[in-house]
Amino acid sequence: MHGVQRLVNGAKRLVNGAKRLVNGVQRLIHGAKRLVHKYQRVRYAFALTHPMTTIAL
Repeated sequence: MHGVQRLVNGAKRLVNGAKRLVNGVQRLIHGAKRLVHKYQRVRYAFALTHPMTTIAL
């Protein structure tokens, strides 16, 4: 029975690690999306104020 308990604990640790990894990745994706969104807004505002320079961007 002792080995089974260790196996269960190992599996739990694996699952917890995987969950944390998924959460981290999701947070990264969310942050990246927000950054891209912000950048697009800035570029849009810039396009309105400097129509000639955005062609270069």
